[in-house]
Amino acid sequence: MSSSEMSGLKWVATLWGLEPRWTTNLDENAIQKTAQLALQRPCPDSIQFLAKGIFNKLYSVGTNNSEAVIRITMPILSELKTESEVATMHWVQRHTSLPVPNILAYESHCKNEIGFEWICMEKVKGKTLGDAWWELDFAAKERVIRQIAQFYSDTFSHQMKTIGSLYEHPSSEGQTTHIGKSTSLAFLVRGPQSEVQRGPFTSCRDWITAQLNAAEADCKHRLEVARAAEIASATKEQSVDEEKQEEGEDPEDLETSLTIITKLRGQIASFFPETSPEPTVLMHHDLNKHNILVNADGSLSGVVDWEWISTYPLSMACQYPGFIDGKDRSTKPVKSTYHHDDNGKVNELYWEHLEFYELHQLRILFMDTMRALQPRWVEVFNKSQRQRDFYIAIWTYDNPLNMKRLLKWLSDLESGIPDVMGLEERINNNTL
Repeated sequence: MSSSEMSGLKWVATLWGLEPRWTTNLDENAIQKTAQLALQRPCPDSIQFLAKGIFNKLYSVGTNNSEAVIRITMPILSELKTESEVATMHWVQRHTSLPVPNILAYESHCKNEIGFEWICMEKVKGKTLGDAWWELDFAAKERVIRQIAQFYSDTFSHQMKTIGSLYEHPSSEGQTTHIGKSTSLAFLVRGPQSEVQRGPFTSCRDWITAQLNAAEADCKHRLEVARAAEIASATKEQSVDEEKQEEGEDPEDLETSLTIITKLRGQIASFFPETSPEPTVLMHHDLNKHNILVNADGSLSGVVDWEWISTYPLSMACQYPGFIDGKDRSTKPVKSTYHHDDNGKVNELYWEHLEFYELHQLRILFMDTMRALQPRWVEVFNKSQRQRDFYIAIWTYDNPLNMKRLLKWLSDLESGIPDVMGLEERINNNTL
């Protein structure tokens, strides 16, 4: 049994890469007892399984107004991830107006009754923005945009000088915050972690270089797994357990990914010539509709999922929040012009086009709001498209659907032709 399996985690080969799996069942009695002690309640609360994430399992504790959530996490980045998440949420509460859950208790080590790291926090009331999207009128969506823009303005007003994740340590004045090793998923290697450099980094160039090094280490490990699986399949020497696994990644795709990494490394100096320290801000990189919760009236009730968060250079942080990304559509679709079935139900294409239109309008509102709150933020946004293209390349280097486009973009850059079409523009226009 490998060390990762002994700790409760193993990586399983799938078509989408190596994915984490629990190797032990969680003890609900231990979770209940831990929650009772953490919440300082004399009688045990009922617990109920709530949800499962890629790296976590969530349980609700108690009922009604006393309900809390305890989240159990896999042993990935032991101590760092939990410690940083707690520090990040505390920082957001102190320095911004964004509502986030109150942390009630946590343990950032596995030497406890549950056997894993855990955080107990207040349960945020309301629905996810994704579930409530079509229930909300457009004015409510505009209010959410203004609140998120205020958060971006707050973080921009509290700039830092280092790229990494936040941590707390006690001092004579209470808890103070510092920037340490990055917990960003950009540095996740689904294999040996010892040689991964996580910073903190003082320059964007060093940070980008470290990300590409981590991506290369991760890709090489996945390629070894994929080749071994391919050989085992060809010789029919799989074990019973291995035969139950899903088909693994395509070795050719992974080899192409390594080529892309090499080409990106050759472009670093062109995109990031500076090696001196530069301003950074805290950024929630995963502001999607499922991490934003709203009340029945559409008001923002909380933003969740603060794991893996770190500070980023302004060229990356100054961009649209993820939940308003989408295709541009400046004209509102007319419902009557779309096909309706025999029951009068409109074709799904109408709702897709309506969402594109609404997101387009919300992006305009977001930028107008940021222009009023932080005109300098807008300046950085307008001049950083080239750097954002490079970030997109790092995020998508191993996506088979984007490899041809990435290689063509890199080839155009290497040829030295002027006015090369940007990567994001190619993606939006669905062109090579």
